[in-house]
Amino acid sequence: MIKKIYYHYFTEYLLFSNQYKKLLEEGLLDVDPKNDYIYELYYFVECMTYKNIYPVFIIERLYEFSSLLEKNIEDEKDKEILGWMKLVLSGQEWNDATEVYNREYISRYATVESAKHFSAISVRQLAVDIQKDFQYLNMLLMNYKELEVCIDEDFPFFLNKLLLGFPQVIHEEHLQKKVIRILREGNFENKEKYMHLFQDQTNYQVPQGFDLASIEVFHSLEKLKKMLASKDIQKELEQISQQYVYYDSFILAMNTFIEQVYFNQNMMQRESDNLRELLFYMRNHIDDVPLYNRGEIIAIMNKCLNVLNVLSPKDEIGYINEYRKRVGNWVSYFFLSSLKKRR
Repeated sequence: MIKKIYYHYFTEYLLFSNQYKKLLEEGLLDVDPKNDYIYELYYFVECMTYKNIYPVFIIERLYEFSSLLEKNIEDEKDKEILGWMKLVLSGQEWNDATEVYNREYISRYATVESAKHFSAISVRQLAVDIQKDFQYLNMLLMNYKELEVCIDEDFPFFLNKLLLGFPQVIHEEHLQKKVIRILREGNFENKEKYMHLFQDQTNYQVPQGFDLASIEVFHSLEKLKKMLASKDIQKELEQISQQYVYYDSFILAMNTFIEQVYFNQNMMQRESDNLRELLFYMRNHIDDVPLYNRGEIIAIMNKCLNVLNVLSPKDEIGYINEYRKRVGNWVSYFFLSSLKKRR
């Protein structure tokens, strides 16, 4: 596991560094291509073919990196893998994606609620942070205590990212002891919280760690419901960044919401009106945002519109269902009676 984390952090560190060619050409790599690194790089590229989160310049650097590696290894199987990677990297039309910066912000600095504000920290700073993550990991794995003078006040942000991606690292005794000692000796904000986490003995069996994607979708679904219940949908739209409504998590939330509506055959009038406004907003601004999955987004927007066109809003049933979720089924009769009296 440590090797996997190390290779992933190293690859991103190298690709976001302005000196990656020099590091490779001068033999200053902190990785041994013979020690399974080529296979991890293969996995890195394979994941990108399903969903790219990187800007085009990173794709181009990865191609150059693969070419330079190919010249410096002798194993024929490794050369074959690198050849496949180069074909994949050069044979696709890659979108100039920026999701890697969003993920970096969420995992280091943000709660899910503030994820939409990732532009508050510059892309240049986030690229530096990606490189710093590897440097901190490297310091933790090496036994030179004097390197710890290079650890900055942002060390807890690195721990945020590490624990979100790989919470089981707390059971690596060497890392655990070193992190706790660094925290104890340093002047870090909320260091007790991190010390407690690294002393936690929970048996984490999830191989890829905390499922941030699921949490993002859950948050986006709650955000969507809040928007659709609002008396002023335009105000809600003004309070989020324009690209937020095209994030993967928000699109998945829309799909989840509309499928549930279709299954229940029920939607309240305000939800219906606000969803139409939201779809209108998304259609008007879709050309203003670079998207790698434009076709999928349009398909889900059309799906929402189709459901809106076939369903008649039923406010009374909608309010009863919401009341049941919060209070319980046994009071539904009294709620319905009081609703009718008010009318």
